[in-house]
Amino acid sequence: MQITWKCKICGFDFGKASPPTNCPLCNANPRDFRQFVSMPDSVQINLKDQFIGPHGIVDVNSFLCDYRYLSIFVVNLPVGWRINLHRHPINEEFCFIVKGLVSFNIGEKQIEAKEGDLVQISLSVLHGWINIGSSEAAVLRIHSPKPVQIQFPI
Repeated sequence: MQITWKCKICGFDFGKASPPTNCPLCNANPRDFRQFVSMPDSVQINLKDQFIGPHGIVDVNSFLCDYRYLSIFVVNLPVGWRINLHRHPINEEFCFIVKGLVSFNIGEKQIEAKEGDLVQISLSVLHGWINIGSSEAAVLRIHSPKPVQIQFPI
């Protein structure tokens, strides 16, 4: 297992135990770096990312790797917790339900998705979701292109 730092702006892997003073590719400052642990199977798990929602903190595991156009991460959502309505003006999104039962509001539609289902969300469509199951839900989210832009309704 190896600890490294990656730029959350451009995905540059610094490859050292401490972050640089600035990213050599995009000039981002040290607060824009996230600490990662390289696992034996080469999956990279972000140790620090968390989404702070209306119900508290939700753990988010990012898989930045070297993807040029994709942002891929897993959201672990406790029972009854929701991701509030929002839109991505320049990003398309796919949500694969790894475990649990999730209700999506996508535009005017409501969709219930269970383990193994894939939900597609077009760019600029207002959407949100809630864990309606009896246990924690895990949702693999894929956005393209990078970076992900989020707008919340006023």
